[in-house]
Amino acid sequence: MIKYSLCLSFMLFSVLLFAQSNAILLEGGTIIDVESKTIQPNTYILLENGIIKTISKQPISVSSDTERLQLNGQFVLPGLIDAHIHLFQSGGLYTRPDALDLREYHPYEEERSWLKDNAGRLLKRYLRAGITTVIDVGGPLANYAIRDQYNNDSSTPNVWLTGPLISTYQPAAFQIDDPPIIKINSPEAARAMVRAQLPYKPDLIKIWYIVRRGENPSTNYDIVKATIEESHKNGLKVAVHATQLNTAKLAVKAGADILVHSVDNPIDQAFVRQLQTSKTVYVPTLVVSRKYLEVFGQNNDLSYDDFTLSDPTVVGSLFDLKHLPPQDLSLIHI
Repeated sequence: MIKYSLCLSFMLFSVLLFAQSNAILLEGGTIIDVESKTIQPNTYILLENGIIKTISKQPISVSSDTERLQLNGQFVLPGLIDAHIHLFQSGGLYTRPDALDLREYHPYEEERSWLKDNAGRLLKRYLRAGITTVIDVGGPLANYAIRDQYNNDSSTPNVWLTGPLISTYQPAAFQIDDPPIIKINSPEAARAMVRAQLPYKPDLIKIWYIVRRGENPSTNYDIVKATIEESHKNGLKVAVHATQLNTAKLAVKAGADILVHSVDNPIDQAFVRQLQTSKTVYVPTLVVSRKYLEVFGQNNDLSYDDFTLSDPTVVGSLFDLKHLPPQDLSLIHI
């Protein structure tokens, strides 16, 4: 049994994608043994048909048709997974009209069209950052076609996704054709929404468990529970957006498999025990409100990697508020 947790760094991954041999020997690489917590230089790794067969500190005998790659001490690292993306959002200024409505200056339909036209180019940027798998946790039904197209493209990461968020709330800006978020008003409607996605072969189902000011978190519990029950009935795991501690507890109680955000309240031991007992995956995706405020307040603090790895059209839009009429930032919803 191979005890090393490893895959391919992006540089090595790119080379292997185009290798012609079914057997590849990686010579002189450096790995991290996560059991002994040691760095192991000068390691030999044999792959056959894409599967790691042998890891050794000693040279490995191979056939003459095995492709050999000298790594010269380079690290062989896990392919990173971004467990929270949205293909229907570019990360630019105009991608969330529900947060700040700038449709007067840039129609949302243009944003949606640009994202579809540039999906492949945007996905390739994940590989440049060493991310070999992305999980889209909610978007329009059109995203299924993007997944199916680019999962057969070796120059883009693996894509897992779900369709529209089954939600207790729908922002007015997303009351459009093929919306990314759909408000569900009853347990029966929730079950029907799950079944409606089955022909698209979703990788998971997602719930947007939103409790607005003045609402009781338990009001929509039956909708959440019905969504999870119908999904599990059809062999699908369920991810839940529940950023308040009380809604997160209710989501786990209802059978959530994944919580896609950290909660915005200090957690207690009861919640920790609940997660352990239910074996719910807790993804510590940070709430991004601070970055929204930086952009909308034009206090952008971008790193070197932001400029070199991100799409220039997207990055450029973050500075557009400097050229637009002053906006009433009290209308921001995040």
